[in-house]
Amino acid sequence: MNKIIFCLSFLIGSSVLAQDKKCLTQVNFNIGKTFTSFMYEDAEGNTNKNLSYRSGTSYSLNLGFKLGAKHMLRPEVIYQQSGAKSTVNNAPIEWALNYIGAGVGYLYTALEKESFSLSPGLVLNANYMMSGEQTIGTNRFNITEQDLLKPIDIMASLTLNSRFKVTDNLFINFDYRYGFGLMDIENIEGDENEKTRNMGHMASLGLSFNL
Repeated sequence: MNKIIFCLSFLIGSSVLAQDKKCLTQVNFNIGKTFTSFMYEDAEGNTNKNLSYRSGTSYSLNLGFKLGAKHMLRPEVIYQQSGAKSTVNNAPIEWALNYIGAGVGYLYTALEKESFSLSPGLVLNANYMMSGEQTIGTNRFNITEQDLLKPIDIMASLTLNSRFKVTDNLFINFDYRYGFGLMDIENIEGDENEKTRNMGHMASLGLSFNL
């Protein structure tokens, strides 16, 4: 956990340093869809094969700090809906989780043309669960009020970003991410071998402005 906090602090500190060097070059606004589930293991290492994806939405604002010709840091704030679906004894179960978070990404410009660019990278986010609900059949449970899951989650995401030029200063921005939780979000006392982590895909579309 200390290593995760150190890495996040290092990346955020790097973005602040980048700001001091006045290399802020982009502002990006994105709206997207999320398709999320859980990575679950019980005390014996068995997975839950009944888990499936649920869809949601995401909204993000990030800044682009250019570090050299091909490297960029992108601090961001993000709201995203997560969760999963499953069944137990033919009863449907759904977890609907709403997170707000902050983080920073690193992008490497692998391809850059006059009207198009393609950049793979890595994003690290610290997220806070604003609200959550678990539905079992017709019964609903407030996850945050009943402390059914931990409120804090750390996510790492592999990302692929592309920008399409509209004008010299305006671009269409497309971003795909595959993310996985670095923390167990189970709030169960006693059996620490039972693990649940967030995971999923996010595809977003938005506007990117050159500064």
